[in-house]
Amino acid sequence: MMIPHALTASVSTRSLFIARDAKYFRVSGGPGVPLPAGSPLRTILRSLADMHRESPLGSLSVDAIFDAGWRGESVDRHALAGRVYCAISKLRRMGLREVLTRTETGYRLDPRCLVIEETHTSPRHPAAAGAPYPSARATGASA
Repeated sequence: MMIPHALTASVSTRSLFIARDAKYFRVSGGPGVPLPAGSPLRTILRSLADMHRESPLGSLSVDAIFDAGWRGESVDRHALAGRVYCAISKLRRMGLREVLTRTETGYRLDPRCLVIEETHTSPRHPAAAGAPYPSARATGASA
C-alpha cells in the first residue's frame, strides 16, 4: 500500500534520546554518547532540542547557536562562524549526522525526528542498552 507523500512527511525517521541536561544522547537505539561537562556542545544540543520541542520546523541561526555555546563571549564574525561550524561538525561526527540538518536560516534537528528527553543521568544506564524508558518525554514528530 502506498502512503501519500503528505503523510510521509510527518512520519518519524529516527529517535533521538537526550538527557534532560544534555549530558549524553543516543540516536535510534545506538550507543550512548557522553558530552563533556562544561562543553559548548551540551548547551548547543540542549538549545536545538528546545527549539525542536517549541517549533519543530524552526531553526537556530549561527548567532543563536554561538550564544547557546559561548554565552556572553564576544568575538569577531569570522571566529563566531568558525566556532559554530566546528561544533556542528563535531556533533554530526559524534552521531547526529542523520538528525542535525541545515536550513536556509540555520540549523535544526530534523522535524521528522522523535526527540525523547530522559531523566537518567548516564549513557551507561541499563536503559541505554534498549530497555524501556519509564521517565521519558517525547517531543516533535509522532509515529
